[in-house]
This record gives sequence, structure tokens and C-alpha cells, in this order.
Amino acid sequence: MFYSTCATLLVILVTSRLVKLVRGLKSVDYLPGPRCFFSPLSLGGAILPTGRFNPGLDWPWLWRSFVYKRYKSETISVVPFLSGSPSIYTSSLEVAKQVLSGTTHYIKAPDSTAALMLWGDNVISSDYEVYKRHRRIVGPAFTSSM
Repeated sequence: MFYSTCATLLVILVTSRLVKLVRGLKSVDYLPGPRCFFSPLSLGGAILPTGRFNPGLDWPWLWRSFVYKRYKSETISVVPFLSGSPSIYTSSLEVAKQVLSGTTHYIKAPDSTAALMLWGDNVISSDYEVYKRHRRIVGPAFTSSM
């Protein structure tokens, strides 16, 4: 009885994680990229060291020279199957400008910006009106005219 209960729970866990993985892949439109246990910004991803199955907090810096070449794309996705939400990373200046321009509404997942909220609302973690206000304030610092 005990073993059949454990086996049933294991099958349910594996099935739920596979469903989470498929939903995550669908949400990032099947972009190539690392598939890992934890999202880099989740608690598990932050605590565990950077490795093949856990990008960790510092993966964009540590893997910067090869990760985009490995997946043959300037825009990649990180889709976790245990904990965290999928996220998209890009090395394309055009995509970054489009996202940061504020002309379209991108929804930033609360758990993906939770670590940044330690410093309060900022241009990276805020949405819509707060984002526009912060962008207007910091915008002149990033222009070439003085």
C-alpha cells in the first residue's frame, strides 16, 4: 500500500512538472534556451550554485560569451520546470530598445522582479505609469547630447 501510494504521488509530480514545462515553453513561444530546475531569480535558483541544471543569479555574466551562440539566437528563454516563471533574455539591441521604449505593454512577472523590488520601484521592475515616470527621469542620462 505504501509503495503504490508513493508511486502514484511520484507519477502525479512528474506529470505536473511536465505540464508546467510545456506551458512555459508555450508562453515563450518555444524560443530556444536553457531548461532548468529553478528560475534564475527564484529562491532555489539564487541559493544553489550556477551549473548545467541551475543557471543561478550570475549566469548572464558567466555564460555571456557562449550562451547565445549555443542556442543560435539573439533572444533566448529560460524555462524552469520545478519553480519559477519562464523568462526571456536578449542580446539584441533592437529588441531591448523595443521593450524599453514603453510603446508596447509588456507584463513583467512579479516573481521575476521581486529581487529588484528590494530597492523600491525602478525602471526595470515597474510597469506602465510608474515605468514611464522613471524612464522620463533617467532618460537624459542615456542620451549622447549634453
